[in-house]
Amino acid sequence: IPRFNESEGHGPKRLHPVEDYFDDLSMHLMYEIYRKDFELFRYDFDNPANKMPIGEIDLAEVHAKLGE
Repeated sequence: IPRFNESEGHGPKRLHPVEDYFDDLSMHLMYEIYRKDFELFRYDFDNPANKMPIGEIDLAEVHAKLGE
């Protein structure tokens, strides 16, 4: 099983890019399940290899959602 939460610079390196582990169906299911997280944290659905948000994260919105 691949490890996705390894910190940069230590731990095992992935043999394949993260996007190679997902097909169209699994990408769709992942988005449907985690849609709110993708939107709240501005995750890049179209590019799983992108580790950075695609826009500025609204911390007030994050705190409000976490407080619900």
